[in-house]
Amino acid sequence: MKKENSEAIKMKESNPVEWEALCNAEGLNFFTSMEEMKHIWIPFSIKMKLNKNKKLEVNNWNEKEECDDEENTFLYDLVVTVAHVLDPRTGGNLVAHIKVGETYHQRKEGVTHKQWYLFNDFLIEPIDKCDPVQFDLSWKIPCSLYYARRNLNSRHDLTSR
Repeated sequence: MKKENSEAIKMKESNPVEWEALCNAEGLNFFTSMEEMKHIWIPFSIKMKLNKNKKLEVNNWNEKEECDDEENTFLYDLVVTVAHVLDPRTGGNLVAHIKVGETYHQRKEGVTHKQWYLFNDFLIEPIDKCDPVQFDLSWKIPCSLYYARRNLNSRHDLTSR
């Protein structure tokens, strides 16, 4: 245990590279523990059902659960999150996490898969599935969540001509 502590101290004493110095601005904390990041509170999928009283019921939906095949029950998947990244020097900026679907990848790469991407001021890059729903509220605030109805593409002809 002592060895781990001395290594951590050495890392803190070393000269930070330029970007690290810029990122240590007041209000920004990039050293979030993995325990904090385990608490994902934004669902990847939700189930909406219009009950017998014509009231809308909205619930988290887990992939492991079976979905009701009832006429008035629909699944929606998270496809976009927009976040405000706080920066006291500039007022911050917006970033978007977008789930690009099978249709695009089939056309571009000839493969069928879905991938999340980060769009910000200076880059577009693939990201891990958990990134769009992990928000450390001390520096990254969710602004917009966009859910799309599941299997919507299968109900329409998406052939490009």
